[in-house]
Amino acid sequence: MLINSKPYTNFSDSFATISRFRIVVGLIIGSSYTLILYAFQFVLREFLRVASTSEFNDMWLLSTEEVTFYNWFAAALAILIGQSACIAYWFSRPKRFRERGIRVRSAILNSQGFLSMNFSMWFLKLSFLFALFFGITWPNSYPSAAMSFYPTFAIVPILVILLLFFQSWNVIRLKFKLKSYKWMLISFFSLGIVSWAISMINVVDYESVNERILAENVWYTHDLQLPEVSYCEYAEVMDRDAGTYIFFISNENEHTILLKTGDRWQPVYQEGEYNHDFGNVWCNPNKGFGHATLYIDKRIKMKVIEQIWADFRNNDVVYFSYAVLPINAELPPAAYHGTSVNTYLPYQYKNQDDYVKHQELLDTIPNQIRVIHTKAGSCNVNGVDIAYNQLADELFELFIVETDFVVNYVYSDELSFGDYLQFKNEINWAIWHVRDFFSWDEDGKPYDIFERGRYNEFEELYPLRMTEVSASLFLSH
Repeated sequence: MLINSKPYTNFSDSFATISRFRIVVGLIIGSSYTLILYAFQFVLREFLRVASTSEFNDMWLLSTEEVTFYNWFAAALAILIGQSACIAYWFSRPKRFRERGIRVRSAILNSQGFLSMNFSMWFLKLSFLFALFFGITWPNSYPSAAMSFYPTFAIVPILVILLLFFQSWNVIRLKFKLKSYKWMLISFFSLGIVSWAISMINVVDYESVNERILAENVWYTHDLQLPEVSYCEYAEVMDRDAGTYIFFISNENEHTILLKTGDRWQPVYQEGEYNHDFGNVWCNPNKGFGHATLYIDKRIKMKVIEQIWADFRNNDVVYFSYAVLPINAELPPAAYHGTSVNTYLPYQYKNQDDYVKHQELLDTIPNQIRVIHTKAGSCNVNGVDIAYNQLADELFELFIVETDFVVNYVYSDELSFGDYLQFKNEINWAIWHVRDFFSWDEDGKPYDIFERGRYNEFEELYPLRMTEVSASLFLSH
């Protein structure tokens, strides 16, 4: 009796010999993996965007091109993982079979399993780190292009997809050799077509998410344009128990002020009438003072600002901050929250007699500097028109000659707030240079690195004395 000692070798050299049933089941498994993973990535991306929302309702916005690209990447990645699951099923067999091809089959299964599990873990870890750094660097980095791979680093996700694709076929190509290239080519074009089709599916309506969040974003609901300055600081909070209240004055013709209460903005001043008790907003009854950062449209006229100052004074608010943007700012306004010019409320004269009375007290100061500011782009300093880009240097020269000085500043009621703040910025720059000049002369180091005590001493030695009065109250004498 002859015994056939030839081992069982029913291991196909072609995908064509896989049974129709296994093909259908494998495609169902692969499609399920693909759709579930694609949906997970889509929802994760939208979660990160919503999580990026700031107290100002700024969020990480994606352009149409970015959405298309990220959808494609998510779809292509999901298809590759789904393909691995499908191939792993096609080449799986019950353990009772013992044939020569089991080693090759095991290599294929291990290759696909390694690709699916290890890459998934790596991808999730990388995504977690990205989300972590996204969170700890918020809110100053998300508006920049560095937070998006597209378009500068678009090649990186593309190379990831290509690398995974060729890796998924590596062992299969070694087994099937030339016969594998046909199926590999079919897989490549199928991946391209199907990934494009799946990328058209929006699991979450991201446009509705944008609209819902941005509906409370003042920069999207109002035409707010902040002043641009060359020198800025960070907003200070004098008393957190009293609260930090942030106002927006926007729309040149409407003169609307919006108050931040909770997650919503509500108008408190419109068409010349207040509908809010500022006494409860600005002041803590037990402490007597508060602090605010004002986001004021640069086109607002100074006659409107004077009304706000009067209300501040009535509620004992004397120190606050104006929100500004750096000149030639490269990032959206959201990147500069907290950038401000800190200032004290200027003395507001009641009438011409009040102005003359206070001016007589200042006439004894030896260095009298008069600045008349009635037009954009320049100031008249002691009878000479000086452009903004030369104003700080001109004021510095006047200050350094006699440091016991007073600046009599007269502004037009029709002057824009942006021009007013530009002057304030330049005069602050000038006095800073005066103090820095003497700090080098006396201590041999910059003024801004002094300890608080010495810093305050220099402010007292070289003070900035200035009167501010509107042209309508100005009286020459």
